[in-house]
Amino acid sequence: MVDYYEEYVLYGGYPAVVLLNDLDMKRQYLNDIYNAYVHKDISAIFNIENITAYNQLVKFLALQMGNLLNVQELSKTLSITQKTVEKFLKILEDTYVCHLVTPFLVISKKN
Repeated sequence: MVDYYEEYVLYGGYPAVVLLNDLDMKRQYLNDIYNAYVHKDISAIFNIENITAYNQLVKFLALQMGNLLNVQELSKTLSITQKTVEKFLKILEDTYVCHLVTPFLVISKKN
């Protein structure tokens, strides 16, 4: 029996991927989409000069999903400036590849 929820979580709801039955084909199709969209289209549209650092950032963010993000640490890890990291993050947000959620502060009133 197919667990449709698990499959959706793993492979998303992209129509062409959903219609494929073979899991290896799903992975290949998603990889092709990623390569075409993230690697080629976005880097060309935004004229990204350091494509290696950009691709490393995308992979790093995918592995750190849901964790706190330290721009200074990322710049050291990727050997690029903080300004460049912020530029890449803005591009990824503007193209809907990722969404940064800023932390919020809860203030409780003491009586």
